[in-house]
Amino acid sequence: MLINPLFSCNPQFSAFAFADDSTFVISLDRNKLEAGIRSINIGLSRIAEWFNNAKLSLNAGKSQAVIFHTRQTKIDLATIEIKINNQIIPMRKEIKCLGLTLDQHLSWIPQVNALMPKCQMAIGAIKKLRRNNIPLNVIKMVYNALFLSHIIYCLPVWGKCGVVTTQKLQVLQNKAIRAVFGMNQGSSIRSTMSNHQMMNIEGLIKYYTGIFAFKHIKGYYQPEASFTYNPLPNRQRRLENTFQKPMVRLELTRNQIYYQVANVWLGLDRNLQALDNLLSFKKKLKIIILEEQLMNGEET
Repeated sequence: MLINPLFSCNPQFSAFAFADDSTFVISLDRNKLEAGIRSINIGLSRIAEWFNNAKLSLNAGKSQAVIFHTRQTKIDLATIEIKINNQIIPMRKEIKCLGLTLDQHLSWIPQVNALMPKCQMAIGAIKKLRRNNIPLNVIKMVYNALFLSHIIYCLPVWGKCGVVTTQKLQVLQNKAIRAVFGMNQGSSIRSTMSNHQMMNIEGLIKYYTGIFAFKHIKGYYQPEASFTYNPLPNRQRRLENTFQKPMVRLELTRNQIYYQVANVWLGLDRNLQALDNLLSFKKKLKIIILEEQLMNGEET
């Protein structure tokens, strides 16, 4: 409750907090960048003043700033000076926020690059367990804990980061699956994954994005991200909310979460959308994804 006034002292900022980490977001006009930077510095001075009045310490040395923009927009970071307590905040091309690596173009390539060595280490651990004749059920738990947990973390946010990048993850997952079941390199894993109800990368993206959409539509929570709804008539209900797919021009925008959530949800069967029980939704969605995967899945 103590820090609640912090997030209202600057209406120009959108503020997010987790434990002792706070993130402030502001939208800038690229044609009025200098004025925008001045506005940021004024806002940060108010934040510093609030900390001082509340007798709290503000570690400006741990603060970082990033400007998100398209590749076509050229910004010279050396000319931008953002300060707090008269201390310059370093401008970064990428930052880490709650375990996600956000780059200035939101391409998510650094996020995937950060995952690669973690997944490689997990594969090495799985192979070692396999060589020591550890039971399969234990190896599968290790796969879920050390490999899959990294892949699915915030997957709806960054999962559609591009075909080439996603393919890199699929190659890693294929290696991990072969390590789990002691299969030779190049051997087919499609039937094995189906028999053990294991989804590939594309299936995982659809699964967790669908769950995110379900929770949002059914009111399990209201995330900070803004989504647009269209009221549609329904036989069982007088009014039913569903997502409105936003109009986009850039492929980069099409890969972002607010588009993908609507795209996945609108692609689901209406009977699946009509479910109200989360466990039933998860179970049926997984069955559908596994059936699609068995028919259309590609291996590398």
